[in-house]
Amino acid sequence: MHNFFLSIGLLLAVAACSGCQSVSSRNPDLEAHLPPAHKIPNEELKTALPEYIIEPPDVLLIDAIKVIPKIPYLLEPLDIIQIQADNVLPDAPIEGLYQIEHEGTVDLGTQYGIVKVAGLSTVDAAEAIRRKLLIEFRNPLVSLVLEQSTGSQQVAGPHQVLPQGTVNLGGYGEVFVAGLTLAQAKYAIEKHLDEFLESPEVFVDIAGINSKAYYIVRDGGGLGDSVTRVPIQGGEIWWLWWWWPGWRKHQRHLDRSALPRQGRPGTAATGPLG
Repeated sequence: MHNFFLSIGLLLAVAACSGCQSVSSRNPDLEAHLPPAHKIPNEELKTALPEYIIEPPDVLLIDAIKVIPKIPYLLEPLDIIQIQADNVLPDAPIEGLYQIEHEGTVDLGTQYGIVKVAGLSTVDAAEAIRRKLLIEFRNPLVSLVLEQSTGSQQVAGPHQVLPQGTVNLGGYGEVFVAGLTLAQAKYAIEKHLDEFLESPEVFVDIAGINSKAYYIVRDGGGLGDSVTRVPIQGGEIWWLWWWWPGWRKHQRHLDRSALPRQGRPGTAATGPLG
């Protein structure tokens, strides 16, 4: 133990005498003979980050590519349906997309009124609209298809990974995605939705990188340190500045925080983020 503290003391003495020096822990001659995969990453030889791992509180962007409810599906409020009716007023056609109101009704316009369709299949909803039109028109023909279900609206969009590692898909429940890659999260979400939908297909991407960051600590020269959190985006390099000893009143504090690489005092040295 005595030898250990003696060694530490000698190192501190050497550092104090030498001031802010350029210290290199790399061997360029040795690295020149190494294959690129084994070289130490630096500003001239960057390396790619590994495959992204999802963690709280990242934000996932989920796009519902194929979200078709399993049969039999009963219409719900906020569903979007496409209605086409023939043999009605030519100057007030019934055609296009209609959203089912919160009350479960669809508004066909002032000339036709509203019809309750929530809780019905698309076939029964078309028949309900046809019966409504029969009051005023002879032989009306109605076709109705589901354009977008409420569930697809709950799936699509940004979803923050909750502290327990799941994303909330509304009426479809939660799916655990923490610790997974994007491909694995896509598979997990599709497998979960398969209980409710016909061969679901989604696209998953990162909308907000909140779990991966590095911290920049600035020595305030005796006035206190400051810490800045910077999200990792990939391809970063860090910059390190240092000064001549004694350049400022509190230079001794700045010298202690400097970890210079090869370069000239008074200039900036760069290195890989690590």
